[in-house]
Amino acid sequence: PADYRSYISLARVYDLLASLKVDQAYQNAEAAYVEAIKHNPTSPSLPLMLARLEARQGNAKYTEDAVTRALQLKPDYTDAILFLAQVDIARNDLASAINNTQIAAQTAPGVPSIWLQLGLLYYAGGDTKNAIAPLEQALKLQPDYANAQYFLGLSYAAQGRTQDALALFQRLSQTNPDNADVKSALANMGAGRKPLDNGTVSTTTGKTKK
Repeated sequence: PADYRSYISLARVYDLLASLKVDQAYQNAEAAYVEAIKHNPTSPSLPLMLARLEARQGNAKYTEDAVTRALQLKPDYTDAILFLAQVDIARNDLASAINNTQIAAQTAPGVPSIWLQLGLLYYAGGDTKNAIAPLEQALKLQPDYANAQYFLGLSYAAQGRTQDALALFQRLSQTNPDNADVKSALANMGAGRKPLDNGTVSTTTGKTKK
């Protein structure tokens, strides 16, 4: 009964049941997470688990309290910072999401997916100029990162760097020969149009091979 791991195991079971809308599962999961934290108050991962539970239940205040506690225990906790960015996105606070993702990128500069997320946030906000640097960094860390190549190509094109964009789409056509978005971008650019003249692409759907 004094081992926090017992309560975490129980909390995870109830957490799963809560996602299935089982009656009282959320309350039991919350209680088990709180008990685990009591037995291991210095672990930042435990309040983050609680924060994720509260977020799924739509409890904004409890979510903020829990993730704040996680960051008080570990201010450079990348997972908690990225979670905050996800919360910001859910409430359409793009500026805060960008700020938190910037912080995450500084705490874990070697993770290409964080740089991609930062670039996509800028792109989603229409700021293709500032999207370029983080997307380039994602490719520097992972040269074959297809999603970063694609959105960097779109950002280059939006900034008038047509040849740079064309080179990226041509690279993608070799690694993703059946991808409709890449084919469309190349066809449009070959005809002197913008890459997305025939439509748009979501920043949340991975349409190219990673």
